Amino acid sequence: MRKFFKVLFQVVGIFIITLIMIEVLFQVIYLNLPQAIIQRMPQYPERYGIVFDTTHRAREYPANEVVNFEVNQYSGDLYQVSCLSPLDAIAIEPYQVSYTRNEHGFRTPLLENTDADIVFIGDSFTAAESIVTPYWENLELNTVALGLPGSGTVEQKILLEEFGLQYNPNTIVLSYFAGNDLTDNQAFHDLQQQGLTFADVTHQNRNPLEYTVTFHLGLFMRDALTTPSTSNCHYPVSVKTTPVTLLTFFDRMVTLLAVDREGLQNSEAFNITTTTINDLITLASDNDAEFILMYIPQKAEIYWDLLTEDDKQLIVTSLTGNALIDTEEITVDAIDNAINVQRDLLKQLSIEQNFQFLDLTPVLQTSAQKGESPYFFSDTHWNQLGHDLVRDTLIEYLP
Repeated sequence: MRKFFKVLFQVVGIFIITLIMIEVLFQVIYLNLPQAIIQRMPQYPERYGIVFDTTHRAREYPANEVVNFEVNQYSGDLYQVSCLSPLDAIAIEPYQVSYTRNEHGFRTPLLENTDADIVFIGDSFTAAESIVTPYWENLELNTVALGLPGSGTVEQKILLEEFGLQYNPNTIVLSYFAGNDLTDNQAFHDLQQQGLTFADVTHQNRNPLEYTVTFHLGLFMRDALTTPSTSNCHYPVSVKTTPVTLLTFFDRMVTLLAVDREGLQNSEAFNITTTTINDLITLASDNDAEFILMYIPQKAEIYWDLLTEDDKQLIVTSLTGNALIDTEEITVDAIDNAINVQRDLLKQLSIEQNFQFLDLTPVLQTSAQKGESPYFFSDTHWNQLGHDLVRDTLIEYLP
């Protein structure tokens, strides 16, 4: 018996030492590991090079980073944030995206010794990480695009003050995304109120295991093996256009479509957002610039009316039981009746505050009705067609 325990102890010891050695190797080659695994980990943003502790308190992506990656059928944020399986991927012709960030981590080259016709501020739609030619290129104007993935209007206002106003722009365009700018604004405002940074929140109450690759590799394998292929999941759904369009949505963005007008108008997130927009209007006026709010609808806003009633109900049913979402009031009728509430309230604000409101919903809806796909299948963002449509809209809209 003693011999048995001795052998067992040796085996366990070898196993633990091997795990430690494997983990050390994984940490050394960390950024070369599959994104689906390392993006789950709390240290990923800082290991990638995102700077949290800036003097202006907004985040910055890695300075002067040379970006070169392939976009293929398995690229897309919905593989990480929804029940979409890579098995449902639609084949696309892979392509390369290559660019070099400037000294503050933006994709746009900063202008030298010249003023800007337009400064764009926005989130990942403006950062356009997976796009060869973003919407703000080839406008035949001097443009500066301060796109920061995951940011909202509050954080974008800081970036405008820090990096945009120095170019004395004639026009300031806020690229407002209806899918998550409200929640991003609330989150960043709360951080400011508490005197915290993104780093503080990222590392709060973390188990040491969460920082190990082997732990997340195990979780990834568990999820791959145990996730039912047929769950209460609405991915993908199809739109009976010609040709037929296959779609995926992000649950938490879909639920925003069911918020009633009074509830949204009285919410803290909306009040934070409108206060920040008013601050941006003042900044533009003080700098002799025109202010434009470019409204970017979420994917579900574009396609909801093109879905069958059965698919609408399937989507609403799939939200039930999601612990991250308050689904008590989510019904097909609620979405049907409230789908335009956020857009209408911002348009009303533009009339009250006398600024320009560029609504991208019509051009994207027209494209969708034709059976075109201005969005990536497995993602919440526009593909190259979407960016091209927006660029054409801007060329027609801008003086």
